[in-house]
Amino acid sequence: MDKESRDLADACAGCGLMLLSWPVLIIWKGFALNVLWGWFVTEPFGVAQPGLLVCAGLAVLLTLFQHPAKAKIKNGKTVATVSRSIGTGLLSPALALLFGGALHLAHATLR
Repeated sequence: MDKESRDLADACAGCGLMLLSWPVLIIWKGFALNVLWGWFVTEPFGVAQPGLLVCAGLAVLLTLFQHPAKAKIKNGKTVATVSRSIGTGLLSPALALLFGGALHLAHATLR
């Protein structure tokens, strides 16, 4: 297989990987938003907690307002770049839950 064919295969694999991972990332972000909403909106303000799918929809809506990442994709590196992006998409909500949980625990302890 020549270099051009390998680059095309890599680009197609990267697109496929992104399309397959996107629903999982949206549900994961929706879950994180649902938990954080319960801790920081429902408890203090008494606002009803939306369901997981509503929170997933809000996660999609919030991504519209984020500045798009400008990842430079070099030829033959599409899968690596997409994998890094997916890793960030998995890690970001996990860190939000970790630090949000610490704040929630601190708030509950200080009450």
